[in-house]
Amino acid sequence: MIEGHIIVIFQQRKLVQPEIPQQLENAPPVSKYAFYFTAGGLWNTMVHWIKEEPRRTPKEMTDYILITFKEIGNAVYEHAL
Repeated sequence: MIEGHIIVIFQQRKLVQPEIPQQLENAPPVSKYAFYFTAGGLWNTMVHWIKEEPRRTPKEMTDYILITFKEIGNAVYEHAL
C-alpha cells in the first residue's frame, strides 16, 4: 500500500520539476548537498505521513514543514552570529 503511494508521488515529482537534475549539474557543491538533504527530509516526512493513522491534513503537514524550516533557519542564523 505505502509503496504504491510513494511510486505515484515520485512519478508526479518527476513531472513537476524534470529540470532539477540538469540545474544541479551546474550548481555549487553546497547547493547540491542542501537540495539532497532537504529532499531526504521531505521524503521521510511524506513516508511518515502516509503511514500515520489518522492521517494529518495537507494543511497541517504544510504548517509542520514550514515551522520546521523556520526553526532550522533560526538555528543556522543564531549559530552564524
